[in-house]
Amino acid sequence: MSLTTTATQGAGEQRVNFLNLMIAQLRNQDPMAPLDNYQMTSQLAQLSQLDQMEQMNTAFRDVLLYTEAKYAASLIGKQVSWVAPGTTSPVTGRVTGAEQVNGEIRLRVLNDTVALKDVVTVSE
Repeated sequence: MSLTTTATQGAGEQRVNFLNLMIAQLRNQDPMAPLDNYQMTSQLAQLSQLDQMEQMNTAFRDVLLYTEAKYAASLIGKQVSWVAPGTTSPVTGRVTGAEQVNGEIRLRVLNDTVALKDVVTVSE
């Protein structure tokens, strides 16, 4: 599971917890001293801001993925070097394709798939 998925689930859980807390406040309020309208409006505004921030994060994530995919496509036919996990010396090969795997852009090089983030040099 990726970090962004975990963060989104956390925000969703926070929203549910927030609404449950607000409903509990309304159910248990003292009829002689009802919840302050300003406080209720403030809480609803915070919930709205949370929703808007989640929408912006999703949009930014989509733009980043699109930009990375375009860049990866531009690398097809070029030679790249990367450091494979667990090694210290770079490996070099020509990019033959690009793909998206679990929300991550990967390049096909030699008999490997290489994460775009692991590429250290690009040459013709």
